[in-house]
Amino acid sequence: MNPYYNSQILKDIGSQMLTYISSTLASISQSPINPHVSPGFLKEQLPQEPPMEGTPLPVLIKELDDLVKPGLVLTNHPMYFAEMTGQISENTILSEIFINAFHTPGFSWEASPAQTELENILMDWFAELTGLPERFLIKNEGGGALSTTTTHSYFHSINVAKFKKMEKLNIDFLNEDTLKFVAYFPEINRKKALKALKMKEVTEFREISMVFDAKAQNYQMNCDLLEETIRRDIEKRLIPFWCDSSLGSEGLCNIDDLERIGQICLKYGLAMNINANWGGFFLMLSKYKEVFHKSLEYADFILMNGRYLMAGGYTGFMYFSDKMLFRKSVGGLMGYPMVDLTLKKKNVMHMKDFSIGFGKRFNNFKLYFMMRRLGAEGVRRFLEKKVVLGGIFEENLRKIEGFEIRQKNDFGVICFRGKFKDFNKGNEVLLNEVNRDSVSGVIGGVKIGEEFILRVSVNNDNTEEEHIIRIVGKIKEAYLKMGDKY
Repeated sequence: MNPYYNSQILKDIGSQMLTYISSTLASISQSPINPHVSPGFLKEQLPQEPPMEGTPLPVLIKELDDLVKPGLVLTNHPMYFAEMTGQISENTILSEIFINAFHTPGFSWEASPAQTELENILMDWFAELTGLPERFLIKNEGGGALSTTTTHSYFHSINVAKFKKMEKLNIDFLNEDTLKFVAYFPEINRKKALKALKMKEVTEFREISMVFDAKAQNYQMNCDLLEETIRRDIEKRLIPFWCDSSLGSEGLCNIDDLERIGQICLKYGLAMNINANWGGFFLMLSKYKEVFHKSLEYADFILMNGRYLMAGGYTGFMYFSDKMLFRKSVGGLMGYPMVDLTLKKKNVMHMKDFSIGFGKRFNNFKLYFMMRRLGAEGVRRFLEKKVVLGGIFEENLRKIEGFEIRQKNDFGVICFRGKFKDFNKGNEVLLNEVNRDSVSGVIGGVKIGEEFILRVSVNNDNTEEEHIIRIVGKIKEAYLKMGDKY
């Protein structure tokens, strides 16, 4: 018997594992969302020395339940409203089994024909469904590829934009003018943009503050400040090259004035990046597609994330307007043809040409499996449900005296705050009070400038109207309990 792979053990113990997972998720609403553990909790329960002998699989499954599961944050809980985490479904779990079983490397077409073509097909499907400009289709000058995370997508966006500016100025990486390159991003996208910029050794960057439009109940990057900052930098003989923006990004789910930002980028020669991580897939709904279709024409890069579409992690969608430039920026022309003539005629791209490494995980299958199971209409119903439930939350919150909406519901996310004398302190205390008992629901918070606001995000398909009403009631109860203390 092969000690490293046994098909009978896989079948028997695999069935037990699926039974454990399905029963655990079926009763997830009865568990606390946030774990009641302290740092070191797992280290104290596991052996300090590496195991010398093997452990039977049934014992390991019991250890998972006894030791590991109590330390998990249960983001699939129907009362989880804290972060924009997305969810998984049976499609994700089943497709992950297939992915791990066949473990094919995402390198060239020859290394994995099925993985390569599935990803190419998938990216074009979503480009068409969300109404992206024609140039983002693989048959045209641009295309799309999956990245591991959104930060990886940011890295690529900045890398390509920097390379493009260097080509235009006819300089290389050793030229000191590269130290004059300047990037711009809205403060809400600070963490991802800064991490990617630092990895690309961009030392000049500008964080642009947000402004609140009381009538639209929406935060936007301050476009007047953006243009003024770019002009000042040019006067200093610096070189603006990249600008970030938001269409439902993670922290606030706000919508920037994309058309104005696009015009500024065009005027001053910057590459435009749109962080549509959360909001991008909602372009599948006609009411959003019609509004934003024109604005997307300015984009050089559009980022989305498949984890918000029930695909789990490591499924960042990255669309780019110039695939040849992208390939050159990551060294893709070093000894490898892009595709041979046969592949080019079939609109097939090697995946190694659009990633940092030469190989990537077979994550596209999760999205392919989900799309085939649900179809585009099923996915639209899933997205529409989030919008409807977000609307129910907003409508009920407006009925409670003492609250104001700071980011209206567009994509199933609402930001709001209590009208305390001390806005920031009061809302931070309210957040902690609401989240004290995590079985009955948790919400999130975000800081914009000096303002601390609360956030509710409709993440899960198992969230229903009753859960929305319960979280509204919990917020109201916590607010009344605080009285006029703050």
